[in-house]
Amino acid sequence: MVGYWGNVNDILEEDSQIQIATVKLEDAREITVINYLAIHPACRMGDRVYVNTVAIDLDLGTGGYGFVMAISTISEEKSESSHPGHIIKMRYAPTQVAVHAVEAPESDRHDAFCLPFSLENKRVFMSELHSVLPLWVALLETLTSETNSFKKAGAGQNSENSQGRTFVYIMDDQACLQASFSQHIRTLKHKANMMTITYGQASGGDIEAVNLYTALEAAVKVAEADDILITQGPGVVGTGTSRGFSGMSLSQWIHTVHTLGGRAVVIPRIQINDKRSRHIGFSHHTLTPLLAHTLVPAIIPYPDIEGDQLCEGAWSPSSYEQYQLRYSQQIAQLQDQHHVYPVPAQTLHTLILEALKWYEKPIRSMGRGYNQEPLMFQAVAAAVYWYLHNQ
Repeated sequence: MVGYWGNVNDILEEDSQIQIATVKLEDAREITVINYLAIHPACRMGDRVYVNTVAIDLDLGTGGYGFVMAISTISEEKSESSHPGHIIKMRYAPTQVAVHAVEAPESDRHDAFCLPFSLENKRVFMSELHSVLPLWVALLETLTSETNSFKKAGAGQNSENSQGRTFVYIMDDQACLQASFSQHIRTLKHKANMMTITYGQASGGDIEAVNLYTALEAAVKVAEADDILITQGPGVVGTGTSRGFSGMSLSQWIHTVHTLGGRAVVIPRIQINDKRSRHIGFSHHTLTPLLAHTLVPAIIPYPDIEGDQLCEGAWSPSSYEQYQLRYSQQIAQLQDQHHVYPVPAQTLHTLILEALKWYEKPIRSMGRGYNQEPLMFQAVAAAVYWYLHNQ
């Protein structure tokens, strides 16, 4: 058994793709559940639902929710179904769903995907962590609204002002598979001109694509993106082994962008306060794919921490010296294979505060905020700062 039956007590939030509700389970627990409307009809108050409770039972870091698997009281109106396309995602699983893939024969964009395509040296951001997404958008929004020189920044030709800037988030299928699960995505849809593209087995994006190649093609040809970010959805996987983590996809993203004629801009995962030594400094989730499995150079801006009070204040002076030595050694390793660019950390602090103010809602990465993990946030700011100043 992977779950329990229960009754819907309240609908907390809903839009065209997702419902968030409270359910009283048959074991007397009251939990919050997600109902994906691409898979099931909408729930009503009092409906009896079968809920997958695995994440709650295991107390996972991205848990806290049950997921509706079946509804026993569906009206005739709700049982009507239509399939927008013939490309199946989550294939051969009970939750498989048909989507309208942008490159499929039934798409009115199909012919465009039969033509040659190049990114034409366009720079594409990429990062392991989903928490990068809101800060990336917030930084680009706030920086491009400050001065006329920033307003024209970015590889696209449509950014005459920050309001017209089109952000495209490409979500792969190594973590969360439903784009609508992300609260960051739901928030950014209201705050910025952002489109989402889901590829592989991931679904729920504004645009559905079969793979990363056509996702990037759709970002340019269909979404007319000014700025593109590739990352995973919430819930990355790690096993404590050298290569057993979902962030290994980073090397594949770099290769894809390279073969399409683009330039990969990597936002590294950099940490101070993780209890696991393999994540201190540049996380091995960044170093392993970049140093051992990437065949072409990527662009890696990073925060130069010398004289950075936020970073220095995290330890005693002796511990900070040890951290700085490790940090410089990791950078030297990356320099052997990639294009590495330092950005003074002091320059980034005010930019981050402005971006956080713009976003309004808390941004945490691995459960920690800016004060706890300053370099994780500064890594995003360094990438955006370098991108806007190096056209």
